[in-house]
Amino acid sequence: MTDLTTSDEPEAALPPPPGDNDAVGSPARMARLKHTTAARWMHWINFPLLTIMIWSGMRIYWADLQDPYRISIGNNQLFEFWPGFVNEKLGLQQRLARGMAFHFTFGWLFTINGIAYGLYLWRSGEWRQLVPERNTFRDSTKV
Repeated sequence: MTDLTTSDEPEAALPPPPGDNDAVGSPARMARLKHTTAARWMHWINFPLLTIMIWSGMRIYWADLQDPYRISIGNNQLFEFWPGFVNEKLGLQQRLARGMAFHFTFGWLFTINGIAYGLYLWRSGEWRQLVPERNTFRDSTKV
């Protein structure tokens, strides 16, 4: 699936559907690729990596939790922020070493993916699209 945006550039002209009136008033809509395939792949590789890093980070943070996140009056507990059944459902059973192992392993995979994307940008020359031009900031304030 590709991300498309309207443009005046004649790269990939799409014929308008029957009865479609473009808001700009042009007879045909022009479409151009918004993100490269490499950018989309690197993004979707990062998504599960970061999800696992968040999970393992929670496992590290709550490994030695003495339950300080609760609201109680006297001996009556009114609210517990992180109840025990949540720890059990998410697999956060106070195992610091296992949480750190997951976190650092997937952190390195995240780093390798970032380095691979940086090398791709450098080799393909697409880094030029990320560098702001002279009019970028002025154009960003236009409504």
